[in-house]
Amino acid sequence: MEDNLYVKELLKINNTWIGDIYNYKEAYEKNYLFKWGEGDQSHNNPNFDEKEREKEYNKNTGYFIIENNTRIYGLSKEEVEKKLNISPLKLKSVEIYMKKYGRKGILKKILS
Repeated sequence: MEDNLYVKELLKINNTWIGDIYNYKEAYEKNYLFKWGEGDQSHNNPNFDEKEREKEYNKNTGYFIIENNTRIYGLSKEEVEKKLNISPLKLKSVEIYMKKYGRKGILKKILS
């Protein structure tokens, strides 16, 4: 996956990571680095199409499951609950895992 996806909430159960990813508009509003990067792309690329970019980014948003070498993105909450037999699914703040495992770069490495 080429995009950096911005994780809203996470949960780790054994060796399985479950999370929820901000959609394009949420990431743009809540993350200055995302906004800065998008602005840079539109400035440096005369063919930049924001609508197309948003559509492409949103293909992988929603809920995800990362288990061993398997990654599934773009799930609904109900799909995750059914797939993992968890109900109700209660994710935690990303900051909790950042405190446990380190800064964003470390978290990115864990989820990679």
